[in-house]
Amino acid sequence: MEEGSVLDVWNPDYSEGYMCHPVKSVQEPSSNTFRQFTFKNTGYSNIEVTGVSVSASDQGVFLPVVTPGSFTLEPEQEKDVNIDYGCRGDKWAVVYFNFEANGKTHEIKYTKICSETSVSGMDWSMPILLVLALLTVGGSALAAKTLQVHPSINEDANELTTAHAVGFIVCASASLTLLFFFLDYIQVILTVLVAIGGLSALTFASTYLAKDLEFEGELEVPCVGYTEVKNLVCFGVSFVLMVSYLITRNWVLNNIIGVAYCFFIMKSVKLTSLKVGAILLSMAFFYDIFWVFYSESFFGGNVMVTVATGLDLPVKLQFPHLQSLPISNTCSMVGLGDLALPGLLIAYASRFDHINNTSYLKTQMACYGLALTMCVVVLGVFGAAQPALLYISPMLLGGMVGHAYFREEINKVWKGLSYTPMQQDLPLSEISFN
Repeated sequence: MEEGSVLDVWNPDYSEGYMCHPVKSVQEPSSNTFRQFTFKNTGYSNIEVTGVSVSASDQGVFLPVVTPGSFTLEPEQEKDVNIDYGCRGDKWAVVYFNFEANGKTHEIKYTKICSETSVSGMDWSMPILLVLALLTVGGSALAAKTLQVHPSINEDANELTTAHAVGFIVCASASLTLLFFFLDYIQVILTVLVAIGGLSALTFASTYLAKDLEFEGELEVPCVGYTEVKNLVCFGVSFVLMVSYLITRNWVLNNIIGVAYCFFIMKSVKLTSLKVGAILLSMAFFYDIFWVFYSESFFGGNVMVTVATGLDLPVKLQFPHLQSLPISNTCSMVGLGDLALPGLLIAYASRFDHINNTSYLKTQMACYGLALTMCVVVLGVFGAAQPALLYISPMLLGGMVGHAYFREEINKVWKGLSYTPMQQDLPLSEISFN
């Protein structure tokens, strides 16, 4: 307690309104048979502590016992109160520790786990996220067979080069480290930046979806000029969605924004060769392994998991757990990097197919789905966070190379496209390869 109030970590909000939000809470492991609380009077007068009681969300799981029920604390006096556990199964429950101090009621909440089996295993929300990831990447790849950039932007400005691939991984590692140590301090700045990016992505995606709708007329917007009514409607809808998310932090809105982010990246960023894609995914392969499996040895905590669960922003897809688990973050999740990074190579396959009438996209989607399935199965078996790119990167690269070898065009796929189709479809005579 601090200044007579219970700290947030001992008073987590378990309501559905905070579904998928990272909540700091205390979890009593299965090895502990009791919890000890120490009452200390730091004032100058006696404190009457009464109504000391304990209850659990599931009395059939275990029987907590607390003694004594009331006592008096003189100045500088301490008193220990023990809660003894008598687990009756291998489940878990929320413990409610209540007491009154000088007439003011207090409640402390935490989770007691009776067996490690209650926190392990696969939740069925993960296969649902797998399907959502496949639909997002597959749909974005189909749309990305033709790129879309603003007419005023140089066509090569959004082309992903080897230097960009290396720089991205380096910057991503630096950002992870910064977020791990200073997340609480830069959360507000990060929220503003992500909100601006999310609004842009939502507007971009909604404009694409509405491209075939007929909206007549233009309006003059200050500082912008004449703009189609259709684009203004798309911006308005996107603005409402973004503001609604910032107010509610609803997981459905989070996913809508996350899907829009992925679509925006795959539709806008131009990866024109397997060479660059191989460098990007190979570096991402080791990046994911290090930050998930080995970062704790260097930084004293799992950097990737800490940042992913601590960021309450639409940089991941989420789905509520379908089974009851004693964890503070009640949703399964997959990072957008596990969609967008491999999605760039899958989008390249889509553009290659569009030009050459091949079927690399089907192979890539099959490999992507198999890699995600492997990740989910291993997650269920070991009950620990898995670096998805550990499975995705070699599967996609192996599938692309294998397909190209079968068609005897590895050199063509490796060097890639010297021209990436834009909005229009060009005849094959106008398309060349390096």
